[in-house]
This record gives sequence, structure tokens and C-alpha cells, in this order.
Amino acid sequence: MAVFTREHKAIRVGMLISGEHRSPFGEGIFQYLTLLVKGASPGALQFNLVLSQNSVEAFEVWRDHLPPELQADVVVIGAPDRVSRNFHSIEIDLEVGDWIRAFEKGVDVWFTLQPHYAILTAANKPVATIFADWVFSEYFTMFPPEINIEPQYEATKKMASVVSRFICFSEHVKKNHICKVFGISEERVVVLPHARFDYADVTGCSFTSKKAAADRIRDYLADEALTPIEDRPNRDIWQRRLLGNILKGFPFEEVDYALVSTRARPHKNTGIVLRAALEMRRTYANTKIIVTAPISWTAPQDAFSKEITDSGLQWDVIALAQLPSEVHAAVYRCAAVTVHPSPFEGGFPFTAFESLSMGTPILIADGAVAREFLPIEDREHFLFNPTSPSQLAARIGETIRDRDKVLSRQLQAIEKFPRSLRQNTNELIALFEQLIMAPPLGVARVDAGEISFNSEDQSDLTAEGWWPKEDWGRWSSSGRSTLRFWNAPGSAAHAIELHLSVPPYEGAEFMGWITINDDPASRITISDSGNKHSLMVTINGLPEGLVTVAINTRKLSRPSDMGSADGRAMGFGLGQVRFLTGGPGGGAH
Repeated sequence: MAVFTREHKAIRVGMLISGEHRSPFGEGIFQYLTLLVKGASPGALQFNLVLSQNSVEAFEVWRDHLPPELQADVVVIGAPDRVSRNFHSIEIDLEVGDWIRAFEKGVDVWFTLQPHYAILTAANKPVATIFADWVFSEYFTMFPPEINIEPQYEATKKMASVVSRFICFSEHVKKNHICKVFGISEERVVVLPHARFDYADVTGCSFTSKKAAADRIRDYLADEALTPIEDRPNRDIWQRRLLGNILKGFPFEEVDYALVSTRARPHKNTGIVLRAALEMRRTYANTKIIVTAPISWTAPQDAFSKEITDSGLQWDVIALAQLPSEVHAAVYRCAAVTVHPSPFEGGFPFTAFESLSMGTPILIADGAVAREFLPIEDREHFLFNPTSPSQLAARIGETIRDRDKVLSRQLQAIEKFPRSLRQNTNELIALFEQLIMAPPLGVARVDAGEISFNSEDQSDLTAEGWWPKEDWGRWSSSGRSTLRFWNAPGSAAHAIELHLSVPPYEGAEFMGWITINDDPASRITISDSGNKHSLMVTINGLPEGLVTVAINTRKLSRPSDMGSADGRAMGFGLGQVRFLTGGPGGGAH
């Protein structure tokens, strides 16, 4: 019998990453992965990143920027197009399912950064997922009709059937999004708040002065200027022609500017910063706005860009998007203040830790999650009314005038956040260990004894590829029909007996084979010769832990072709299943 132990010291984590990523700069996914990898001890976790072929280069560049001792912990795999196109598909064909099951032989647990990777319904290994938020339930009138949330909702519901643990970053999301909207039990949701971190440690850039940081920004913009305009990712052509030469020599360390490090999505409330800028202009405050959102003033469908144009702020709003992390850190270092305008985030915003660790105070929009993490006595130092441009304008002015005092108070408040990257990652490792050693969601536990398909528990044993049960058992409906069960370590069954049959009509003959966890176990042939249309198959040497038994039929048949009224395509019939304990030759229990 196989022993249920991990041969590898590292927990091998399979991670699916959808979309096409052309650059490792300026995307939140790379920020989160960096924090995750740096939070682990070298060799504790092996991250197997499965993504589209077009994204491989960007992730390899990101990996190569990690500390050398951590690079070996990240494996980048380009999935076949047919697989990567179906990461979120509700209906999974046999070929895609086979690829997932073959790949997962090299992983111990699946871990995704979003909860709608429905392709993992084909997986056998345990699944945990980040469920950052369901933002649509916070702002259900804010998203335009062309944003179709129904497929994402359905894919999340589908994936929920196999996810053992959902991980979120706040109690608010757990109760009001995951449990309330999707009906998921609280026991399946783990709250893992964001850890406090030093952005200088993450990026490797501390900058001894604003001048040093500003020089790094200018060097980057000067190098970027050598790239043809149409190939540059950071700002649109219109702004480059307007401000390109100016920015190469711009005194970032001398000009007061508010940094807005966020994307310009409908719920991010970026418009309030523009309206606050207009308020400041009326008082002749010379404060610029730098945004990290890619914007295009020539795109009429871009609401943020349109508001910039309508407000006449083209000279006051500077877009620096898709920045390398060290340049992003430099922009923080030179800012007079950072503004986080969204009143809702799934957890306490990363921008607070980034900004404060680079020596810049931050103003955060008041909201439920911010209040969850900031005690009453600290809120006045951080929060502003997200519906009041005049208040934001006043707070920006006050913060710039009393910058050192505000920064000192905020740093004292942030010291109260007890969690570290290492603590968060260790809790994640403990969760992975727990999932690896426990039955996946909805999988029957087998200690010993007999399970009959006449019992009410049969739905826990049959996984996929079966017609509805009948009073004797059920017929397979696919070329690959599976049973899944948890063969409990320490009290596991050593063998399984399968009572197989074929339809009792003249000429019926079925050929096929059985696999255990995709390894060949037995060939099977059954015919109605001599009225012997059934067979008892015994397979010894069952492994411990999660077991998938696949009954494969070479060719399905329809009884209606033999004169029956039953037009279903079917393979083998499965009646009784028995699990044997006591070692080879032992009795059935």
C-alpha cells in the first residue's frame, strides 16, 4: 500500500493565472505574488504558475527580479491554448480535464487568486482560493450594462462546489460578500488580513533623499524616451507629445503632488481627486496630480480621461503607468501626499503600507473595511469623506502644510498592525497542510466496509460521467466515468471491488480499462456470452489519501440500436462497491 507522505519538503502549489500579461510592471498580481513569495522561507513553497503562452515572458522577467534564493521556488508553465482559454469555463471537455489531472500529479494543492477558475472542477487535489471581494454587491448601480457579471458569478458558483477554503482579507467581505451573496458557510472562509510590509524591502530601493528618488524617475523617463512613441506602454501618445520633454527634466522632488496609485475603474472613485484638484486651483494651490492609471484622452469611452479633459486638467494630471517597482517606489518617495480615493477595498489598502514605508503620508476614503482595521482614535489621521471634493482638497492642503506631524501620527498608528508577511505565509502553509491531509470538499471518506449504489451516499462517491441512479446502481454516460473517495490514512482500505455489468441484450460486448489516479490498474472485457453480462473486478494496492478510480469505456453503445426503447449512450454499469481492509487476502468488512 502506498504511504501517505509528501516526498518533497516544499509544498507544491499549483496556481492558475488567467489573462494576457505583457509586462511585469504596474499590475497588482505581481505585487501580491512578490509579497507571497518573499513571505515564505526559501524552499518552503514551490509555486507552479500555469498561464497562457503569451504571459510566460512577463512572469519569467518578474521571477528573475526576485532574490536569487527565491527564484528556484517559482516555476512558470505555459499551458496549451485550449486549456488557458478555458480557465473560467463552466463546461470542461475531456481533453482539458485530462490535462489538469495530469499536471496536478506534480502539485499538492491548488491555490488561485480569484474564485472563478471553474476549470478546477476537473481537479482531484484540494483547492483553496483568494476571494478578495464581490465588488458588484457594494456598487450595484455603478457598473455599465456592457460589463456582464453573470458569467463570473456562474463560474464562481461552479467553483464553489470544489473549493475547500476561501481566503479573504476582511470580516466585511466574509460576511457580506462570500457568505451572504454566495451562501457559503462561514466555516469554509478564512480571513487573512493584509500584512504590514516595508516597500523599500520589497523593491530593494530605499532612496536616501527625495533628490535620489527623483533622479531615478528622470532616468527612467529619459530611457523611455528612446523607445518609439507607439511602443511605449506608460502614457498615451497625446500626453507624451504634450509633456514628454517636460517630464524628462521635471523637478519631482520640488513640486508638491498628490499620488493616486490605483486603476481608473468605476468603483475606484478617482473622479473625486480631479474635483478636489479644481477646488485647489481656485485657491491658487500649485499641487499636481500623478496617477498610475493608464489613461487616454483620445478615448471618449474612458470616463476618467473625459473628466480630465472636461475639467481642463491636462497640464495638472500626469499619468505614469506600468512602472517598474523601483520607479513606483521613487514616485511614492517624492510625493507630498498619497490619496486612496476608493471607499471600498477587500482589505486594508496596500497603498497605505507602500506610501508610509516610503515616508509619505496617505489619505484614505472612509469606508467599512478601513473602519474595520483603524480604531476610532486613528481614523481622523487617515480618513476623508469620499463624497466631498472640498473636504479632500482641504485635507490635501492641511497634510502638505503639516506633513511631518501627519506622517508621524500615521506611522504610530500603522505600528499597531501586528501581522507580518512571514506570519501570513506561515498561516497559509498551515492551511495547505490541513487541506492536503483532509478529504476535499464533498468527497466520501472511506475507512472500511461496503458502499452500495443503492445507498443514499452514492452521490458522494460517483464524481463524473454517470447517468442518474437506478434501484440496482447506475450506467456510465461517458468514455471516462469516475469514483472519488478519501482513503483515510492509518485505517485505509487496501483493495476495492467493483461489480460491473453490460446491458443484457444479445451481442453486447464492452471493452475498457480501469485507472487508479490515472495509473493503469486493470483491463476489462464483458459480453453477454452465456448470459454472463457482469464481472467482479478486484484491485489491490489502493493508495492512501484522495483516490480517483476511472472506468474507461472504449466505445459507448445505445440499447435502442438493439431493439430497446432506451436511447441513452452508455458504457459499463456499476452496481456494488466494496472496500477491503486487513491487508491482501484479508476479509471484507
